[in-house]
Amino acid sequence: MSKLDPALFLTTPEDRLRIKARTEQLIKLAGGPGVFQHVAGVPTDMLSKYGSRSEPNFINAAVVIALDRQLDAPLMVAELAAMLGYRLVPIDAGDGDERVTLSDVTDLQRADGDTAVTLMEALEDGVIDIGERRKGRATIARQIAKLQHIDRKLARAG
Repeated sequence: MSKLDPALFLTTPEDRLRIKARTEQLIKLAGGPGVFQHVAGVPTDMLSKYGSRSEPNFINAAVVIALDRQLDAPLMVAELAAMLGYRLVPIDAGDGDERVTLSDVTDLQRADGDTAVTLMEALEDGVIDIGERRKGRATIARQIAKLQHIDRKLARAG
């Protein structure tokens, strides 16, 4: 097999480094290769290679989807979209009502309460471990998504 000429790549070395760094960060957030391997269906050594700057292997689309599902937010897909100059916008389910409702407010209050409870539980023993960090960040990501949803509604119709 011949070696590919890096000059022909449509990604820069900086792009590839950014993908590697974000992959490594998100796999850690998903519990690390030892935990995430069971969700991804990929062995730990390969998951480690996806984040290693010294390895040529990059995360594939199926593992990106598994990773974002594990994290309960499209964090890797959003990173890749941003690299192309785009941002993700959720497909809003429902009846098409673009107005902010009391249901939106109660969803936001529930998310706020969930975040507070998650953080209080994490602080109970005075040490926030990796699992508690992951759970806290996922809860915060869900709250941010709810805020963004309401913000979009306000921007469109109020």
